[in-house]
Amino acid sequence: MPQFVGGKYQLIAQLGGGGMADVFLAKLSGKSEFAKLSVVKKLKSTEDDDPEITAMFADEARLTSRLNHPSIVQTFEVGEDESGPFLVMEYIEGQPLGRIRSRAARRGKTLSRAMALKIMRETVGALAYAHELADHDGKLLKVVHRDVSPENIMVTYAGLTKLVDFGVAKTAASMSKTRAGVLKGKVAYMAPEQARSDENIDERVDIFAVGLILWELLTAKRLWEGLSEAKVFERLLDKEPLPRAKEVVPEIPDELDEICAKAIAKDKEDRYATAHELLDALERAIAKLDLRASDREIGQFVSGLFEAEREKVKALVTSAMAKKEEETPSSPKTLEDSDPLMWRADTTGDHSIPKLPTESSKSSGTKEDSKSSTSTAVFETKHAEAQFRTRPAKPLLIGVGAVAALALAVLAGKNLGGAPPPPPVEEPLPVVATETPPPRPIATEPVDTSITIEVTVRPQNARIFVDGARVAGNPYKMKTSRGSAAHEVRAEAEGYETRTIAVTFDRDRAIDLILNRQAWGVPAPAPAPAPTTAPPPAPKPPAPAPAAPAPAPAPAPTGISEIDPSKPKPGQQDKLDTDVFKR
Repeated sequence: MPQFVGGKYQLIAQLGGGGMADVFLAKLSGKSEFAKLSVVKKLKSTEDDDPEITAMFADEARLTSRLNHPSIVQTFEVGEDESGPFLVMEYIEGQPLGRIRSRAARRGKTLSRAMALKIMRETVGALAYAHELADHDGKLLKVVHRDVSPENIMVTYAGLTKLVDFGVAKTAASMSKTRAGVLKGKVAYMAPEQARSDENIDERVDIFAVGLILWELLTAKRLWEGLSEAKVFERLLDKEPLPRAKEVVPEIPDELDEICAKAIAKDKEDRYATAHELLDALERAIAKLDLRASDREIGQFVSGLFEAEREKVKALVTSAMAKKEEETPSSPKTLEDSDPLMWRADTTGDHSIPKLPTESSKSSGTKEDSKSSTSTAVFETKHAEAQFRTRPAKPLLIGVGAVAALALAVLAGKNLGGAPPPPPVEEPLPVVATETPPPRPIATEPVDTSITIEVTVRPQNARIFVDGARVAGNPYKMKTSRGSAAHEVRAEAEGYETRTIAVTFDRDRAIDLILNRQAWGVPAPAPAPAPTTAPPPAPKPPAPAPAAPAPAPAPAPTGISEIDPSKPKPGQQDKLDTDVFKR
């Protein structure tokens, strides 16, 4: 494996690997001691490259470059070098939900209902966004994740939730096709129609998976505990309904029991029709039962379970960030399973019930997909329309950015090596006296510098403001000029906490905000009392008390940040440890 990928991403450590791809922690260095951590996913190169694997990797590249949601891992770049195609994604400092659950159980702890509901609400919100994702021409892509599981739900040490691994996702534009009888996804979280290999699966298989995960979080038990894969298939395909959560833990509230039962109904027609419908049900239950958890609470819980692992990775990253490029070893280190960076790189799908790791277990090399801080990214989403050709012809990936660069080079009269081509040698032509016609004007097309900004806020009756001015509609969509200045986007609704973020209008953006309900029993701030002494002849009215500051929202996508995040606010989210970036 080369020390650099794409000529600029310096490999630090291998996070995981599988039959399809290897995943690495990498560093991008620049001028003025700039350094940023990223994750590089590299397609494995073999002598007999499987065209289906290459097509699946290309499908993942095209899809993930389009996804732009705070609860979905971000893809910054799609590229290819002499060793093959690769993806560059954000680096998430956290743990998979499955590992959090198993570590907590071994220590006699469990996620509270409030924490479980918040994690699942963010996951369902991410799925709702993905399911409704449209192509550039407005045509729905009909995205289905197909592999939603605790291993593919990351929870950061700051308490944020990230859905990862769209490696086996299905879209209307997928190049790879699932062959009859081939299962994609994990049996333990597979819907009955997936187990039957139905061709017409839709987003309701993802709804089944998140419903089953919620069932397990609320009951602190595995639905298929002790059953073989064959028995799981048998139970999925029979007519008996799955056990209700309340049958296992009678104390579970009726509202949550009903949500789980509807989400994991064996007949997909009996489930929630869309992820948005499930999201609405979760939000109503959270409000009615007053089961709210903050990012800080979740972050502290996760951090407390993995203190040793976090310190180990921090030391590795600090050392790598401090070294110059030439000092980095030629072969990246391999992180063991005890480290907090858990990736499952075999995106062809794990067809067995995943086993929980033990404290002493080592990495089996079948983990993959995504860790990252949510600090502002420095990469554009390049090569969104990337395409791969299968070997033996050398794979070639050319996207919008590459085509533009090639066109500029040609127009500038330069070859790809940078040197201008020699002028052609021509025989002199006989001179004929003619009247020189006026030069024909060169037709040029104006460069489109406009971008689209779309803001969606929940609840539906929320009011949206851009740079202080209220705009009509929710969702609100506008065309504007591309620029580097930050713009203020604010959302507010009766009974909810106001959220304000800063957005850079440098490219197309889809912003999804979820407002938190105001805490029960907390009165609104009252104006300052009037003076008790006799007022002077011309008294000034008492100044009103300052408005309570809005809580900090969840970290937003690239180019979106808090307004004045340096000021502490009640319930403000924990910041990721950034000491490692200061070397």
